[in-house]
Amino acid sequence: MSKATWLNIGGVWKQAKNIWENIGGVWKQKVIPKGNISGLWKDFIGYYTPRIFRITNRTLYCYSLVENKLEWSNSTVIASDEIYHCSRYDPVHKRIYVLVYDTYTSRSIFKVYDALTGSFIKASSPMLNTTYFDLSEYGGGRIYWNDEENNYIRCTDLDFKEIWKKSTQNSGKTSQITVSRTGKSYSLLTGGSSYSSLYGVNEYGSSDFNAYVYTKVWFMATNSLNELIFTKYEGSNNDLMKVDSNLSTQTTLKGNAFPQMARPCIDDSDNIYLIDSDKKLSKYSNIGTLLWSVIFTNNIGSIALTQDNKITVTTYGNAGSSEDILIVDPTTGGYKSMGIGINLVNTPDQFNYPTVVGDRGLVGAFSKQV
Repeated sequence: MSKATWLNIGGVWKQAKNIWENIGGVWKQKVIPKGNISGLWKDFIGYYTPRIFRITNRTLYCYSLVENKLEWSNSTVIASDEIYHCSRYDPVHKRIYVLVYDTYTSRSIFKVYDALTGSFIKASSPMLNTTYFDLSEYGGGRIYWNDEENNYIRCTDLDFKEIWKKSTQNSGKTSQITVSRTGKSYSLLTGGSSYSSLYGVNEYGSSDFNAYVYTKVWFMATNSLNELIFTKYEGSNNDLMKVDSNLSTQTTLKGNAFPQMARPCIDDSDNIYLIDSDKKLSKYSNIGTLLWSVIFTNNIGSIALTQDNKITVTTYGNAGSSEDILIVDPTTGGYKSMGIGINLVNTPDQFNYPTVVGDRGLVGAFSKQV
């Protein structure tokens, strides 16, 4: 296994070059980067192992992408009376947040796990009905979730203590939510099967942004400029869209986009990775230029990015078939299998898609829903 040193610069992990060299098959230290902290020069050195987390057959798995191996699994993540909705990775505290719906109490629950060991840490008390949430590093770490029962956008700290709530009573029912790096939250409001709109709230829970109304909006993500990227369905057109941070200027990046039920992934250069069909993954620039497309043999379950911009994809067939994890080259679209398959107990449906979450965590990771 080769060694590499990664530095976190502005929240982005970048590989430092020429730190180690291989001499006679042995890796030896060559240069150690240093930094001045409070007048003292200290060595900056550390090792980053990209990891991905997936939920399949009600079990949470952690894989190392350096050695292509399973690091741990926890089979008690989702109980038989619970329905899985989505999950997020918190790279600051190295925790995994899983949102489930308890059919017994008819309430939602957050479960938190240690990302290094898989150990259970804590759970929230039964909360109001919610199906979607997002995390942000803003303000020491926050959870943003949609209160579908009372038409609120709610913001809590990482211990589930409420910071603010914003009513969307006059705008519609909140069904999805995503948050920018600066703590601005964007919600998808559905007013019925005929239309949906975008709604924005700043990091303090006030100052509504303008909302666009569309026939149907699918999953959303934000880039480094706090622009909102999403796909919409209007009439017979499925478009990949970009809207500025105040939801005031819209741009069509690509017409006839496949409105797949999956959130776009966005890398450090604001390139967009989008599921273009059941089996097709495409990469677009921030202005909508197609950079490459790749077609897999099986259906795509979900995609995610790691902190070093590795692309991971889950593919699946029907019940009894093997789910696979693929590593995709972000430059060319070429891919290889990790060779770690799990036989699916059930045919994937809206509550049981093979889901992968990268350790990039708060920017670009998502789960697939219907």
